[in-house]
Amino acid sequence: MNRTTIIVLLAMGVLVMQTETLCAQAERQRIQYEPTWESLDRHKTPTWLADAKFGLFVYSPNLTGEEWQRHYDLHGHKPNVAPHILDHYPDNWAARAWNRIDWDPEGLAQLAVDAGCRYLVFGAGAFMINRPSKYNDVEGSAHMRMGPKDRDYLQEVADAVRARGLRFGVYANYIHPRDHPEYLEIMKELIDRYQPVTLWLDGDKLADTAENLRTRELAAYYYNHSEKQDEVAIEDAMGSYKSATWGQKLVHGDWYRKEESGPHDNISDGYFIRYRELFYNLNYAPSGESGGAANNLIEWLIDCTAKGGGLEPAVFLGPPDHFDIAKRALRATGDWLKVNGEAIYETRPWHGGVPQDATANGTPVRYTTKGRILYALLFKWEPGGPTFHRLRAAEGTTIQLLGGPDLNQAWEQTTQGLVVHPIVQDMSRGKIPNVPGDHAFVYKITPIPSWFPTTPPESATSVQPNDVGEHIVTLQNGRDGYEHQTNEVMTSGQWGGHRGHSEHGSDQLFLFDDQSNQRYARVLVRFDLENQVPLGTKVTRAVLQLYASVGVGGFNTLEGRAALKPWEDGKTWWQQWGRGGTDPGYVDTRPALRGKVDGYGSHHFHLDPTVVQQWIDQPQTNHGLLLQTLAGDNNFHWFLSGDQSEYPPRLAIEYNHTTP
Repeated sequence: MNRTTIIVLLAMGVLVMQTETLCAQAERQRIQYEPTWESLDRHKTPTWLADAKFGLFVYSPNLTGEEWQRHYDLHGHKPNVAPHILDHYPDNWAARAWNRIDWDPEGLAQLAVDAGCRYLVFGAGAFMINRPSKYNDVEGSAHMRMGPKDRDYLQEVADAVRARGLRFGVYANYIHPRDHPEYLEIMKELIDRYQPVTLWLDGDKLADTAENLRTRELAAYYYNHSEKQDEVAIEDAMGSYKSATWGQKLVHGDWYRKEESGPHDNISDGYFIRYRELFYNLNYAPSGESGGAANNLIEWLIDCTAKGGGLEPAVFLGPPDHFDIAKRALRATGDWLKVNGEAIYETRPWHGGVPQDATANGTPVRYTTKGRILYALLFKWEPGGPTFHRLRAAEGTTIQLLGGPDLNQAWEQTTQGLVVHPIVQDMSRGKIPNVPGDHAFVYKITPIPSWFPTTPPESATSVQPNDVGEHIVTLQNGRDGYEHQTNEVMTSGQWGGHRGHSEHGSDQLFLFDDQSNQRYARVLVRFDLENQVPLGTKVTRAVLQLYASVGVGGFNTLEGRAALKPWEDGKTWWQQWGRGGTDPGYVDTRPALRGKVDGYGSHHFHLDPTVVQQWIDQPQTNHGLLLQTLAGDNNFHWFLSGDQSEYPPRLAIEYNHTTP
């Protein structure tokens, strides 16, 4: 054996060992999920789904009238599980039957690519199955084969979709296993064979408890038998529990559905997928107006993205004239995404501001973020340039119009807000295109500006936001190296034993006020301002942002007063700090901020600039704020994100300064 051979063998041995090590590590990282909520809720919504935003939902070809009647004659019930379908073969099904459509899985997958979709969901049928199965047409099973016996509709679409780099998911009509025990085995067969990355559940999904439906068993099987278990996502539709929160928030699973409903205003509590049918009922946009099928589709996509979800437009494969309309709208959306896709894909909602607003001219706006970038997506073109009256940009901010000329837009900060000037035509240098395309228009703002509410503060102070300061600084732990904000929660009554005295310093802040039962929870928040603004600063406006991770019980009023006594993070209890600041001399008698609070999401409050000014001029007096909700709703519990959370408190200070 020569030296070269020895070296090669050694290299192969090292490679084998490395491969075995990597495989062992991957195997150790897998989780064995149990059919319990405690176990299943450990699974997280996959990043790819939150990044994708846009998928195409395609219904399977229909069964024929003869197949429908054969199933009915043999089994005595309609071959579907949707209660609104009649007990006869609907006339409009014939035009979408497998023997009447032009079956083209390659063309369908390419349509998804052309539309800018990142994945495709295909229907798996109910009792009439569109694929091979050992449970088709056998004794004891109510499931029958649909279509040509040698055709596997799911596999053909899955292969075409994956060949184009897209992901493949499945829509299934859930059937109660009490009536049809074989159904769970059919679903397991589907999971093993097709490995769908997302799984819709319809049909009997809410008809009974999760225990009786055995949906947790299915979810555990799905997670455990998926090759990449951290990349799969099952719908939050696994039992009657979901009826109370249908279309509202994520409870279990990986995403929840919003179906043919009007738009909501706030960032969603959990990832959602909005189902919009392209074959009908796309005659209005989120703004309530209609600019045509493509325009409406684009605006729904923008609206979903801004609010923490995604869009799946649904299509039937026939009749041809209906499908042609859908294809035109989808391809127009793809053209728009080629220009503006960076404002959709891989973005996240703007938790530092709000997801939606309007310009000074009333044009609807939605906001998305990516890193240090804010995208402002306008539903209409404003020839004179938009004014974002609640945005406060910092010095050095750049603004670009996606799809427009490769130059920065001129802007200025005025009492009306952030004014973006239109592109100026210089005829001596030739005309410059200033309208980048059709439908929605996107301004890319870097870095992300601050959000300043326009409503006057509800405090007792006479200070009102008037003149705009020349400068702005935004302080938030984790932002630009700042790590000097601290907070403390103080509790009394029943809360004292298990939330305050034993858990003081917790990162989840808690506000509650029940005077009748002597139960309170209040919060101290402090921002260290030393060396954050130059000498000679004159504060013009200040805004405190708080992010509510949970809000229960309607709405209330938040009040903040300047703290007059020092406190120490993690060591301040209710009794120790003047009965939660209620004893004289612990807080200022005048409120420094006051505003309405409700549920989940970001809340912004004008903070008395004279208070902030004193903190800057006399740092020794800066003991922060005491926050409390005012009595009025004894059921109101407000949980805030603290200094070490993903969305810690934020203080934006606008100011002028002169060199001393």
